[in-house]
Amino acid sequence: MRRDRRDGVQTPRGRAGRRPFTAWLLGGVLCGAFVGLGCGGDDVGETDHGRAADAGVDAAPDADVDAVDAAADVGPDAAPSVLDDRCRIADPPPVDAALAAALDAALAGALRETRAPGIAARVVLPDGRGWAGATGRDDIRGEAPLLPWGRFRIASVTKTFIAAAVMLRVGAGAWDLDAPVTDWVEGFDLDPGVTLRRLLNHTAGVFNYSDDVSFLLRRTEYLAPEEVVAFALAHDSGIAPGEGYLYSNTGYFLLGMALEALEQRPLQAILRGDLLDPVGLPHTWLDQVEPPPDDCGLGQGHVTYDPGLTEGFDAGWGWAAGGLAAPTADLCVWARALIGGEVLPPATIAEMSVPTELSRTMGEEPYGLGIMEVVRAGRTVNGHTGSTMGFRGEVFVDPTDGTCVAIQTNDFTARQDIAAEAVWSALAR
Repeated sequence: MRRDRRDGVQTPRGRAGRRPFTAWLLGGVLCGAFVGLGCGGDDVGETDHGRAADAGVDAAPDADVDAVDAAADVGPDAAPSVLDDRCRIADPPPVDAALAAALDAALAGALRETRAPGIAARVVLPDGRGWAGATGRDDIRGEAPLLPWGRFRIASVTKTFIAAAVMLRVGAGAWDLDAPVTDWVEGFDLDPGVTLRRLLNHTAGVFNYSDDVSFLLRRTEYLAPEEVVAFALAHDSGIAPGEGYLYSNTGYFLLGMALEALEQRPLQAILRGDLLDPVGLPHTWLDQVEPPPDDCGLGQGHVTYDPGLTEGFDAGWGWAAGGLAAPTADLCVWARALIGGEVLPPATIAEMSVPTELSRTMGEEPYGLGIMEVVRAGRTVNGHTGSTMGFRGEVFVDPTDGTCVAIQTNDFTARQDIAAEAVWSALAR
């Protein structure tokens, strides 16, 4: 039975001048960068973290240099952003002026190489002092600057929330990590080896639906989670459960469906009741499934500087794999609470943060139970990256001291890691 979870749907910002579908392919690689849904990797659209997205960036035409220059040229008389002062988010106590200036310079200097119309960033230091900054434009077609409190699709960063919701139930004794997901999700011919643990760490061998580029043909069509999973399971990944690492957005759809079956509540209610409200994330929501808080919706997304390509995208393709939207402020609140052991016991976080050997040998970045491990400016940090239609970003925390850096860009094929490296390096200096 088809179940529509989208009462109160918030439709994407409407724009004129949509492009033909052929523009989507951009060298045949854009599917790979999709929200963490995966054409091989991180978000709705990557199989190996960042690999397809990087290909998409490399495929961007040299003419986009002009777009980069235009994005950087935001003067003092620029028109206000759609997300104006009414959507402003209070900043934490500020860092010292010298560090703030260094962070401002690092972010502005990274804009061109990051290849996005705009970048928003937030830093929170161990003592709670923070910095928020933004550079570039909200929309490449206008003059309005991107603002530090803009809202973005956070894509596969959503997976950290799903993993936390699963581990809460494991900790409460409701679930066994090594039980098959078919104990809660019926109607699919899944190997008993497809367990909750393997879905969390991408070793279940479940085909990643966004690895089939034909899903782009249906990108504006709402499909219920069951239909997305059925679309994926029409393919054989060629990997048996436990025998390999395959980043799979489909796996997180199955986890979302299992949570709903256990709780008999929609996913947005589970996330809000268990995590968003208790942690204090008032500006985070499940895109197009519930309305944005305070009526402050998404900024404009782009695909290689083109805003038209993001129009009509149905965020149901993200859902439990990458459907949340948030500002950078909420990202650091969340990541510090999660990695710092406030959401789950420290021993559980330690277990979630240990990457599998399969991810180390077969993946692009080491991956544990919904938590990634990367190196930024020489620091080993934990968190997640995310890319989806129109947006790309990341949030990582240094587990040794709680320093957080959140980066969000408003372009699907941006190199958010370049901006992140610049900010982490400024902190190191």
